[in-house]
Amino acid sequence: MSFQQGLNPTARLLILSILILFLALGLIYAWATPVFEASDELWHYPGF
Repeated sequence: MSFQQGLNPTARLLILSILILFLALGLIYAWATPVFEASDELWHYPGF
C-alpha cells in the first residue's frame, strides 16, 4: 500500500468508530465527574 492510496473504507470506518467511542466515553466521564473531583480509586487499591 502506498501513501497516496490512503486507507480502505473498512479501516477508515474502524478508526472513526474507535475515535467516536473514545470521545463519547471521555465526554460521559467529564459530565459524570463533579468539577475538581477526579477519581481517587488509585488510593483505594491495596498496597498504596
